[in-house]
Amino acid sequence: MYLEKLAEGKTEIGESGLPPCLPKNFDVTKFDRGRKFIQEHVICHVLAMFISLVCGMSVVNLLEPLLFTNNSDTPKKAYRRYMSTFMHVTKWYYGNIWEESNKAHTSILTVRNMHNKVRKDMTAHEAKIKNSESGDLDFSNHESIVSEKNSSCPMAMKNVRLSQYDMSLVQCGFLGIVVMYPRFVGIDCTEAELDDFVYFWYGVGYMLGITDKNNICKEGFHVTRNICKEIEEKILIPSLENPPPQFYPMAKAFIDGGNIEHRNKLNSVESVLAIGYYGMNVKLPKLSFIDYCRYLFLRGFVIVVYYCPPVKKLFNKIICYVFWDSSVLEKKMN
Repeated sequence: MYLEKLAEGKTEIGESGLPPCLPKNFDVTKFDRGRKFIQEHVICHVLAMFISLVCGMSVVNLLEPLLFTNNSDTPKKAYRRYMSTFMHVTKWYYGNIWEESNKAHTSILTVRNMHNKVRKDMTAHEAKIKNSESGDLDFSNHESIVSEKNSSCPMAMKNVRLSQYDMSLVQCGFLGIVVMYPRFVGIDCTEAELDDFVYFWYGVGYMLGITDKNNICKEGFHVTRNICKEIEEKILIPSLENPPPQFYPMAKAFIDGGNIEHRNKLNSVESVLAIGYYGMNVKLPKLSFIDYCRYLFLRGFVIVVYYCPPVKKLFNKIICYVFWDSSVLEKKMN
């Protein structure tokens, strides 16, 4: 039901064109309550994003831009790319995206501009392929054209890249797990708190150029949860059951990047997918002994975070310091 409406955005570019300022009648107090809620459970949100990112790579719409930009196909590149993503999102959690002088505002506009650039580059690339097929390109560059046509990037021809529909799926990836399964990632909360959380992401979506028609957080917690559930059942689970061939190499590069940087083999694609399946109440895939141990470790970590608030507060402080208070990581990434 909801997906049919969102799918109308497939033909609309994922850039509303609206100025990056407070929308009319926006409830800043509610937005700030949502931001405060995230800060109180930020380790849980980071875990949710981690799981969502790995599982979401199975969705072609989300995988294609990653393949096209070629910035996350090796462990080293993947680590830098996704640490940069976490840095941006954490700035939105702790900063003020509405205040022009705030680094959170600068961050969200940077991401919005990055999306626009990737969108334009993908569209231009696709046009070049189409021209090549129709014989309109200069044949002196024939070898490079053939190389592009035979590249591993699975860019199925369609009208709009990073469309409003695609942005809706991205938005679901950032908040879906928390909205549908808060306890699964260690959060004990009320529906009112989740409604504030959803409103926070409505504001973030607006700033990223998502129209109200495709902003899955526009109508509040209950509608957002239903939309996320429909995306899970009709898009995510089928994609995980039959992923594109580039899914596993990209997911493995991401996982290996974190393992190498932190000098451990704590995670694997299989164990992270298993924890995702567990959260969605889907039968677990067959796991090796070591992957099953990794899966149990992740489950145990969530239980500790849920039942031991001091542990959660400690991890929250670490994340706040590393990604917000300190400039060391930012300098390292640059």
